[in-house]
Parts: sequence; structure tokens; C-alpha cells
Amino acid sequence: MNISVLIYHIITSLWTRSQYAHFFGNISTLCFFLVYIPQIYMVFSLRSTEGFSLSSAKLKLLGSAFLCVNSIFKGDSLPLILYGFLNTVELIFLLLPFFLFNGEWKPLLYIGVVFIPLFICKFMPELIPFTDYIKPITQLMSNIPQLYQCMKVGTTRYVSMFSLHLHFGGSIFGFMMLIILQNFSFYSWFIYGNSFLQAFSVYIAAAWFGELRFFDAIEEENENENTSDGLNITLFTFNEEEQELDNKSSLDSDNEML
Repeated sequence: MNISVLIYHIITSLWTRSQYAHFFGNISTLCFFLVYIPQIYMVFSLRSTEGFSLSSAKLKLLGSAFLCVNSIFKGDSLPLILYGFLNTVELIFLLLPFFLFNGEWKPLLYIGVVFIPLFICKFMPELIPFTDYIKPITQLMSNIPQLYQCMKVGTTRYVSMFSLHLHFGGSIFGFMMLIILQNFSFYSWFIYGNSFLQAFSVYIAAAWFGELRFFDAIEEENENENTSDGLNITLFTFNEEEQELDNKSSLDSDNEML
């Protein structure tokens, strides 16, 4: 018997098509549940928002808030509601460092956008079919400011690779689920396809800068920061000593003239 045929029979005998689709769908959902946690860890570990786009986080927060609230009011499945809720909470945590480390208070005010979908769903529920498109639109747009930020600072080191891996993995498993279910819904393919493009585009940028990696170099960045601080202190001390020598030489010259 052909090996490929044997493998096919083994695979099909274990689970049904729907069970495989359910399995891949759950893995995809899990990836998207956790997608921003590595970025949160990186930002708080570095105690810096350098290289991370505030505009990108704002757009994603708006989209996830609409996804969460719309899903609740429409009575969607629990995984979808949790996906929107957890992403909203994670993105709020990504806005906090701009206040904690940069002293910017406006990002805190932006957290209030989570009440906009609540207001619309409560008082204008007829708009829900239209506001359902806010999530994919903001998701598509959110990658542009992040890519711009990477190009501006000339590095992708401040973007979590693990977050990108979760984006990438979630989209791949989502594709597998759709293929097995023979689901050709444009909306579904757009959602997973956009996540794939988000990860892939930053991978390309990382390769362009010669920084393509699997792990996040958080400890290395902290060491570089400490080294930079040490050099600044040394330079400051050297300048002080040089100034003292200049003052002493000037004083000696004045004494000689006297």
C-alpha cells in the first residue's frame, strides 16, 4: 500500500472531518487569545514604549471592543466573546505603559472608546450589522502605523516575535479549519488572511534589518540599555574631570600673571 494512502487512512480513522476542524479552530482561537501577552511582557520588561506604535494599539482596541460587545449582544459563541474580551483587556494593558513610562495621559482617555460599542448596541442595535465590519477594518489598518514605526526607528527589536508567531500560527490553523470545513466565506478568510499578513509583513521588515529571530531579545535589550547608561555616566564623569582641569589651568595662569 502506498505510504501516503496509509497515512491518510490512519488520519481519517482517528477523527472525523468536523473533529479535525474543531481541533484546529480551537488552537487558532487559543493563539488569538494570547496574541498580545508577549508584547505586554516585552514593553513592561523594557519599561519602554520605544518602537511600539500607539496608533496601532488604539486601532486594535477599537476593533476588539466592537467585536466583544457586538458578540455579546448578538449571542455569539463563547470563544468569540472571550476572544474579543481578552484582546480588549490586553490592549488596555498595552496603552498603560505610555502613561507609566512616558507620562502621556491621553492614552488613558482613549480607553473610554470601549463604551462606544456598548452605547451603539444598547440604543442603536440596528447598526450592529454595520459595526461588525469595524473589527476587520481596524485590524487591517492597525499594521500600517506599526510598520511605519519600525521603519522610523530602523528596527523591529521592540516588536515581540512571540506575538507575531501567535498571529501567524493562529492564521495558519484558521486556514486549516476553513479548508477542512470547505468554508469559503470572504469574511472568515479575510480575518485569518489579515492576521497572516500582519505577521508576515513584520517578518519581512525584521529580515530587511537583519533581525529575523524566533525569540524576543529582552535581556539583550536590557543589557544594551544598561551599557548605554554606563557609557553616559562615564562620559559625564570624564567631562566633569576635564572641566575641573580646565578650571585649574585657568586658575594657575591667573596666579602666574599676578
